[in-house]
Amino acid sequence: MAIFVDEAENLYHGKYFCHMLTDQFEQAELHAFARQIGVKPCWFHNPKPGDHPHYDLNQFQRKRALANGAQFITGKRYIIEIVRPRRAKLAELAEQKCK
Repeated sequence: MAIFVDEAENLYHGKYFCHMLTDQFEQAELHAFARQIGVKPCWFHNPKPGDHPHYDLNQFQRKRALANGAQFITGKRYIIEIVRPRRAKLAELAEQKCK
């Protein structure tokens, strides 16, 4: 499993934030990594189906995540390697429920 930090720089209340996420469908290791680097559980977002669960990180936390082994990911790689496979997995699970 890999933990990723994306290139986003979203301005919110005067600070820039990015996202920390995983390429895995299960989120346990992402939560464990977040605890390890001191990211609060309330910063976890589990959006609507088809989007990708993630933590919002400020710039200090982003540096800490990268220093502790998270990998940088570009927006294009994020879509290709994480979002599309997750959507395919969700579609597969939905199809199995209908059988």
